[in-house]
Amino acid sequence: MRTRLWTPLFMVPVLIGWTLASCGSGSSGPQTGSPAWYWQAAQETYANGDYDKTLAHLEAVAKSESENRDQAALWRATLATGLARGYMELGNTLEDVVKDNPSLAGEFTVRIQDFRRNARRHAISFTESIGALRKIAEAQPTVKLQFPFPSGSANEAPALVSLKEGEKVPPTQIDAAVDYTLQRGLLLQAALMAGAGSDVAKAQGQFQPGAAEVPRLVFLQVLGKSLYDISALFSNDQLHEPKIQKVMLDSALQCLAPALEAEDAQLKQQSEEIKKEIDKQAEKMKV
Repeated sequence: MRTRLWTPLFMVPVLIGWTLASCGSGSSGPQTGSPAWYWQAAQETYANGDYDKTLAHLEAVAKSESENRDQAALWRATLATGLARGYMELGNTLEDVVKDNPSLAGEFTVRIQDFRRNARRHAISFTESIGALRKIAEAQPTVKLQFPFPSGSANEAPALVSLKEGEKVPPTQIDAAVDYTLQRGLLLQAALMAGAGSDVAKAQGQFQPGAAEVPRLVFLQVLGKSLYDISALFSNDQLHEPKIQKVMLDSALQCLAPALEAEDAQLKQQSEEIKKEIDKQAEKMKV
């Protein structure tokens, strides 16, 4: 026989009080669907490693009139480019492994295609955001980056190193190497965005006060270099999409232009070196 659950009458006011209290406490946070709610959600999904949701939340904030609009755009661009870097590295590494050992083609070909498809999505997302990023930079002498500095290691995933050396690596280790490499891409891109190049320790120190402040010309140079770096994905060696690659290279040159006229000799020289690489790649595309 089933036991019937019932509530004594004297408990009803107590239960109503609990219900009202719980509703009241929930209303103290950001309203669901508001820019503040999306900004908070981005922090949570990022901490959980759900980067696609983080990007979606940040996009909602970046399109709003929120006080966090610019920071959302900067953080989103860093994530998108970092993920593009990570997926590019995964695709290129496995492609090199297959070239050295064709017997692994059946195991890795689909993965390579998936990695490059994801890299393409994030690379295009970053490229489409360049106009907004330049506008943010041009409105102030320094660009503040106020988002969590990525954790992880700047070293290549041990499993990928073993694969390149011809060793057999269990599928579980390869899966772990995917997450590791994506995190590495985020870490290296955050360091680059902070104007620290590949010096992760230096970049982490810049984020310590709560925000990394990057001089405007340095930031624009970083945008140009980032575009150049990930444009390789669309080369004939990879996705064979020269029109997209040309758009990215042209945009990279536009970002570099102010730094090419910089009074800082070192910044100017670095920018000239990047421009030479861009010009070299553009010339190859004409052949």
